[in-house]
Amino acid sequence: MAINFSSIIRRSAHLILTCILLSGIFLPSAILAQKEGQITGRVSDAETKEYLPGANVVLKGTGYGDATDKVGNFKISHIPPGTYDMVVTYLGYEPETIKVTIGANGAAIKQNVSLTQSAVKMQEVQVTGLRQGQTKAMNIQKTSDKIVSVVSQEQMVRLPDLNIAEILQRISGISIVRDMGEGRYVQIRGTDARLTAITVNGEKVAAPDAGQRYVSMDVISASQAGSIEVVKALTADMDADAIGGSVNIKSKSAFDKEKAFFDITAGSGTSAILGKPLWQGSFTYGTKFGDENQFGIAITGNYDKWERETWDLESVYDTKTYTGGTAPFALVDLDMRNYNTTRTRYNIAANLEYQPSSENTFFIRGMFNLRDDNEFRRNLYVRPSKGTFTDASTATKSKIYNGLKDRLEEQNITAVSAGGVNKMENMILDYTLSYNYGKTQKADETDPTFVMINTMTIKTSMIDPSRPQYAITSTGAGLDPFDPANFKLDGVKFNNDNATDKGYTGSANLKYSFILGGYPSDLKLGGKINFREKVKLQDRWTYKWGGSTNLLMSQFVGDAASIYDGMYRIGNVIDGSKFRPFFQSNKDKATGMVGTLDHVNSEGASFTANENIYAYYLMDSWKVDDWLFIAGIRGEYTDLDNKSSQVKLDNKGAYLSTTPLEGKLNYNNILPSLHIRYKLSPMANLRLSYTSTLARPNFFDLVPYRIINDVNSTYAEGNPNLRPTTSSNFDFMAEYYFEEGGTISGGVFYKKLTDIIFNTTSKINDPGSIYDRYDYKQPVNGGNSTLFGIEFNWDYQLKFLPGFLDGLGFSVNYAYTNSTADVGNRLTRSVLPGQAANVANFVFSYEKYGFTGRFSINYNGKFIEEVGVDAAHDRVYKEHMQMDFSASQDIIKGLQVYLEIINLNKEPLIYYQGDETRPLQQEFYSWWMHAGLKFKL
Repeated sequence: MAINFSSIIRRSAHLILTCILLSGIFLPSAILAQKEGQITGRVSDAETKEYLPGANVVLKGTGYGDATDKVGNFKISHIPPGTYDMVVTYLGYEPETIKVTIGANGAAIKQNVSLTQSAVKMQEVQVTGLRQGQTKAMNIQKTSDKIVSVVSQEQMVRLPDLNIAEILQRISGISIVRDMGEGRYVQIRGTDARLTAITVNGEKVAAPDAGQRYVSMDVISASQAGSIEVVKALTADMDADAIGGSVNIKSKSAFDKEKAFFDITAGSGTSAILGKPLWQGSFTYGTKFGDENQFGIAITGNYDKWERETWDLESVYDTKTYTGGTAPFALVDLDMRNYNTTRTRYNIAANLEYQPSSENTFFIRGMFNLRDDNEFRRNLYVRPSKGTFTDASTATKSKIYNGLKDRLEEQNITAVSAGGVNKMENMILDYTLSYNYGKTQKADETDPTFVMINTMTIKTSMIDPSRPQYAITSTGAGLDPFDPANFKLDGVKFNNDNATDKGYTGSANLKYSFILGGYPSDLKLGGKINFREKVKLQDRWTYKWGGSTNLLMSQFVGDAASIYDGMYRIGNVIDGSKFRPFFQSNKDKATGMVGTLDHVNSEGASFTANENIYAYYLMDSWKVDDWLFIAGIRGEYTDLDNKSSQVKLDNKGAYLSTTPLEGKLNYNNILPSLHIRYKLSPMANLRLSYTSTLARPNFFDLVPYRIINDVNSTYAEGNPNLRPTTSSNFDFMAEYYFEEGGTISGGVFYKKLTDIIFNTTSKINDPGSIYDRYDYKQPVNGGNSTLFGIEFNWDYQLKFLPGFLDGLGFSVNYAYTNSTADVGNRLTRSVLPGQAANVANFVFSYEKYGFTGRFSINYNGKFIEEVGVDAAHDRVYKEHMQMDFSASQDIIKGLQVYLEIINLNKEPLIYYQGDETRPLQQEFYSWWMHAGLKFKL
């Protein structure tokens, strides 16, 4: 990785000087403030000794107070001498009032607090598992300075979700994009995945996908997280590139609990279509050691493997002119795909901490996540587009192809960080150095395609748009599409792809507590430097058969395949275990497989990008009675260099030349923010915020690449002139928390985005070129966009019901968003790419007698994935509603049996072109399930 040290020194000096100048404006009055006393301590459960994060600790009748951190610690500073009633409250627990005295010398005192579960909770309804997790999450949300949603570890283990994306789909305003039925990308508040930040312990996660910024969340197992926080309105001390919101995955810590802990899960399952076993297992171990338990280590591991079959039906529509008329949306291609996918995930994380005192913590954390995706795609591709249309549904000289995609994709995400937190009398200093690495590798992908020797006349039918049909109307020998002897080798795609993402980050933050106008205030300033290198290398070849006679498919056939319960036959598919060794033994031989380098998809798609970001901020929080004000300003300077290649072709598609290119781009963003929280009552808050955020373009979109796909008739180019998207965000939220557990909240938000980025599609109109009528795609900046939304959340436990019914509970959340977006010359509503108008969740739960059960419904409204030349050509993700069920039952203390059933209603994944009568892609998975044992010590 090339590093410009002079630039680093210059930018670092600028960052440090700016922080000093800004702090110089505010610190003098703080330094002169009177030295006072302070109270520190830890809040825990009196019976279980579990630490209670988010507990509210206040000195009655004053503005002094604090909320406990994730391990139950609190600190109240600058307290004038005197005697106070310290009141500690926590949802579901009896309040505790303790007399504390600050002496005239202002000495610090330590006061730990143990809370007892409330009388309502002490009844038969258990306060473990799901409800305990909900209580923790709600307390953290209630006392947070920001608008945040929290998922605790106890909640995660009760969900039938394998990865982080699937957990996040349960949160209000969050939708996900799926792959092979599994959640992959996260979208917050109607924005696409690029506008969501993903961090681990506050540090950015590397994005293994080639050229992209957004993270494949299916790489990270759900078991890796101690908790997850989704911040929807950022403060100035957070990375600004999160227009939709920021997801922070927190590691498990040995200091999370008083005692050592050990959890293990082992299970298996099956899927409805393929019926092969699915495996899963995980463990977590944490303990403290040393003379005074000053050391702690937590280790988490996970393994899961599933092999499932997927049915996929893909259609292509285009305008076709024939004698006597024009068909604007003729069905020109029909691709019937049978996927057999084996996905294996390995995850391990460790957190080593050293706490020599309650004031100092040092840590080293590491996380390694690996996902192998072994895919065999067998398909029959019917292509009237290769022939001549005689009417709207009939084409002569059509072709049919039989293909195989045989590849193993390996993705990994690694995150390592080291740092510390040092608490002084009136200051807290924290600092972190981190390294993040992501990689995607596809080695020796071998994709043969056979074509029918004879052409034919094909007639298509759209009587049922969801199940388009075709028929061969020609007669004669050699026209059976299910006879392998009728197919000859058309070509072999041989690919080696490798993409890496490396990030080096250093950050430091200083918080100084003082009295401002008689009320406690915290001044915080800090800086962060991030060096990032994104590399994409592709080596792609096209091989043809060089033998004197046709190479027939009959030599390599395997089992027969079909989709949709036999409605669509694929026939005897290509057997990769037969074709791959034949290809390797005949590769690069004059009378065998003769290869040609695909320059466009090799040099043209490869690049190196070095991005350096220098960030600094200043913010102050001020507590005035029941009011909290947080004002801040953040600066981020971005410096980007990239290297790529321009590949030139003639109008017949023949390769001419490759020219190296270098690009530079830099820009500076100043981002103010203001947060206000008003405590209506001990159980109710009003929140108002204004924030400024940004979203940088995907790396590959900035590169002047050119990719031409003759199979799909697409011609794509990059755009080196893309600008980052910026956004001004307004949020208002009201929330109420029930003493016995539960919450109800609602709010509105508004975002004004500038320079939105979207992929636009148009038709090439050049009759003299081989690319005439190809779809031309390019990422571009639009004008301004607005996004308005409403969120509602209600979580409640029905403990007032008699008998066994008091174990019932429910959770419902709903988010509505509406947008306008300037995409070219088209200004329409609800057209912002990635924006789903409606997102909702409903969960019905029961917990009692050692049993926990959850039935959940997740609804994701439709959204535009890719903007077309007009609304009729947009690629739209159809609304998706999925039902899941999970349950567990205690057998003996610490041992549970569990059952999880996913996609009970067999919901497919569907994309369509402009209108639902033109489905582009229809994936069907049916349901799958897991069952097994969980042990907790």
